[in-house]
Amino acid sequence: DMATVPVAPEFVSFAVPRGKDAQLPLDITEVTELSLQGQPEGVTAVPGEDGVALHLAATLDAGHYSFFLEARNEYGLADTMVSLTVQPEGAVTVIETAEQLAGIQQNLNGSYELAADIDLAGAHWTPLGDSERPFTGTLDGKGHAISGLRVEGAENEAGLFGAAKGATLLNLIFREPVLAIAHDEYGNAGVLAVPLRGCLVELCAVFVCRIAAQIGNHINAGGLSGLGYGSQ
Repeated sequence: DMATVPVAPEFVSFAVPRGKDAQLPLDITEVTELSLQGQPEGVTAVPGEDGVALHLAATLDAGHYSFFLEARNEYGLADTMVSLTVQPEGAVTVIETAEQLAGIQQNLNGSYELAADIDLAGAHWTPLGDSERPFTGTLDGKGHAISGLRVEGAENEAGLFGAAKGATLLNLIFREPVLAIAHDEYGNAGVLAVPLRGCLVELCAVFVCRIAAQIGNHINAGGLSGLGYGSQ
């Protein structure tokens, strides 16, 4: 086998409510050891299947912190500068761009609101969360539209969210979304989320939606959601 040094992004920025842990979806490959440099007391890093988990102690004060995450193996080192904002309890993150919308993946338990229409045209969207790590926070669209949502080749779940549990989803408009399930035996497709479990959904709408899936077997497809349990 060829020697491979770790590969990591140079910079990542995210926000998380005080007292909550964070999952960084960093594609760090060939890593045998993770360490932090210059981090505030109470921040530790643990590698995981979906990236790096940052544990934030409940004693960590709200504020902005910058530090380095180092990834090592026997062949070399890669480091990532981390910009962390610890928000006061109950704080709401304002979203104005597609990149900020995708950033929800870094904190699936946060409170968010849209301050502008979001155009996702031309980009392949990766659903936020999944059945093991569902979205459990709040997203208020404030009447703004998300246009051009496109999820193609999804193995199981196709939607803005891969799954939502106990979440609150309000005032969202979707225009011309396209969803496609790659698996021909099981899966779910719905513009908002699939499945929705125990969620509150109010004043959400979809216009001109296209869903490609083989209906039958264990495949469910619908407008806002192809599958829901106890949601309203």
